Amino acid sequence: MTKHTSTPMQLQQAHTSSLTKDIIIWFGLVVFTLISFVIGHEQSLSAEYATMAILLVSFIKVRLIIRYFMEVKYAPKALKIAFDLWCLIVCAMLIFILLFSSAI
Repeated sequence: MTKHTSTPMQLQQAHTSSLTKDIIIWFGLVVFTLISFVIGHEQSLSAEYATMAILLVSFIKVRLIIRYFMEVKYAPKALKIAFDLWCLIVCAMLIFILLFSSAI
């Protein structure tokens, strides 16, 4: 049985890579927040379509936050898939309710 040990240099490189990725993800979250703000204040979209677009952007942000800042990136693949399905199903249900609530 072999024991896996990391050298300090490998640990430093992994941390730097992770930090760079975290900064990129954070910047993406800021961009998505600005997109939501612009969509919310844009007068060319109907309220229904603006809400739907903001919901989609919000669920992208939810996925990024949970994946990268709540350590799900290190979780087993089954948990990652389950979470992605949860995001997809909840977002789809909210959009469905938004689009068809007037018919009820």
